[in-house]
Amino acid sequence: MIKFSIIMPVFLGDYPDPAPDKPKKFLRAVGSVLTQTYKNFELVIISDGCEETNKLVHAKYQKELQKGIIKLVKLERHPLFTGAVRQKGIDEATGDVFCNLDADDSFLPNHLWNISVAYDPTKYDWCYFNLYRKLDNLKGVEELIDAKPTTDSLCTANVIWKRGLDVTWNGCDGRQDNKAFNQQLIDKYPKCVKIYGCTYIIHHALIKRAV
Repeated sequence: MIKFSIIMPVFLGDYPDPAPDKPKKFLRAVGSVLTQTYKNFELVIISDGCEETNKLVHAKYQKELQKGIIKLVKLERHPLFTGAVRQKGIDEATGDVFCNLDADDSFLPNHLWNISVAYDPTKYDWCYFNLYRKLDNLKGVEELIDAKPTTDSLCTANVIWKRGLDVTWNGCDGRQDNKAFNQQLIDKYPKCVKIYGCTYIIHHALIKRAV
């Protein structure tokens, strides 16, 4: 039975051009993990020098922290969007496979279950899947993002890779750090597969057309 490590860097403090309602969206993201129908996972929250994050996690999730369902990794402040923050969480993780969840996005309840059925890490080193994106004020309106195994199509949200691969987020800095990481997967590990049934929701991305 696959154990998932869900990696979530979080900074709830002030920074230029932040997403609105960061604590509310963070709680939504965590809640979407805790309500998964597939239960063999850990959520690794990396607090990037942010006391607001630490206080909120301890206030809301003491039981999950004690049981190891949530692991809180506290770091000194790093430059914004530094890939090394994500890598620190991976280094602390204990799962068989790694996936990401941004603190303002969410999973639908069967997301991990569907991955566990569709992805066989004994056959493939990594996998990727389609995404859905929607605006919070347009409930029920979603746009499908059709993923392909290219850096222009993949992002932090729609790749899953198994433990032991020679890849790292260290040095993958900036808002486009996912491209540098995903290029490592593409270049080094051709055994990949597209899977279906995943339900990762990007909430903050603009929908160009609502139908």
